[in-house]
Amino acid sequence: MFDTISGYSVLWVVGVQWKWAFIMSCLFELVTVTCCHFQLTHLSSFTLTLGTDTVHWSKCVKYLGVRLVSGRTRGFDVNPIRRSFFAACNAIYSQSARMDNILQLSLMESYCLPILAYAASAITYKTRQLDDLNSCWNSVYRKIFGFNLWESVRAFINGLARLDLKHICVLYKCRWICKARRCTELIQNF
Repeated sequence: MFDTISGYSVLWVVGVQWKWAFIMSCLFELVTVTCCHFQLTHLSSFTLTLGTDTVHWSKCVKYLGVRLVSGRTRGFDVNPIRRSFFAACNAIYSQSARMDNILQLSLMESYCLPILAYAASAITYKTRQLDDLNSCWNSVYRKIFGFNLWESVRAFINGLARLDLKHICVLYKCRWICKARRCTELIQNF
């Protein structure tokens, strides 16, 4: 099959398949995608052109607000998420410092929690990354309710009938699966 295709065409097909496989496997882990995965290091010596434009290889790609990082395994960079989260938290806290604690928490849940939970239904973070994001969310409780860094806020969160970020991510995944199942049933019944 490859004998009839020029080297340029093979390189273009390989590059497109790798990028598509990388994006699909990162954003839709719950759906099995069968594609050939090629390491970026093997393809980086080749130039990929699309029409007259040259496509440069990159170690990371920002796609739909999620920063995908290439390497031996697929990965996500959570540092931009953390920076955006703390910027939003500081902006809200500076304007609501004299408000009631529960009202401040409600504002943080409405405006800052979606930053941490964005794409949580499609992404499976590494344990360390999820722990980092969870500690960011716990810092909201520490700041609003005056806890020290060495004090655990887990029991306090449960006492307020709220969830920590780890359980919120699991809840989002379950909701996504239920919606996907309902959508599939609607399509099959149509």
